[in-house]
Amino acid sequence: MGAIKDITDLTIKLMERKSAKRFTNEVLKIQSLAASLQSEHAAILDRESHLITENLDLKRKNKELEDQISVGRKLEFHYEACWVKRDDGSLDGPFSQQVWDSERKLMRMQLSRRGSSSFEFVCGESQKTCIVPLNFMVKHRVLSQEELK
Repeated sequence: MGAIKDITDLTIKLMERKSAKRFTNEVLKIQSLAASLQSEHAAILDRESHLITENLDLKRKNKELEDQISVGRKLEFHYEACWVKRDDGSLDGPFSQQVWDSERKLMRMQLSRRGSSSFEFVCGESQKTCIVPLNFMVKHRVLSQEELK
């Protein structure tokens, strides 16, 4: 934008000189072209701003989809719940299968009752419950030894 302003300023100075009066039409044309360039430059900057915003939105959506794919590959279904396989082979969960199926989001189910040989979990959204045997929890190291006591 600085160069365009410089051109505009120079044309104004030329118009003020008596010797340049014979070039009035040319100077006016230069001023008009400079104004046109300014408008085009502003439009380009506006488009660039929109493209940057769109690009950021697309990157965010792409990351969300990559995360869903990554989680989906690690997802297992047991006892009417979703479980995510950790890198060490243990399972994290349970997560609501209904929420996963409808929204592709992991919603951790809450422990509602602990029996001597099983755990009952409930989904905070759908109120669906699942009963998970203690031996499953131990075998897949879902809870730490302290949590299992």
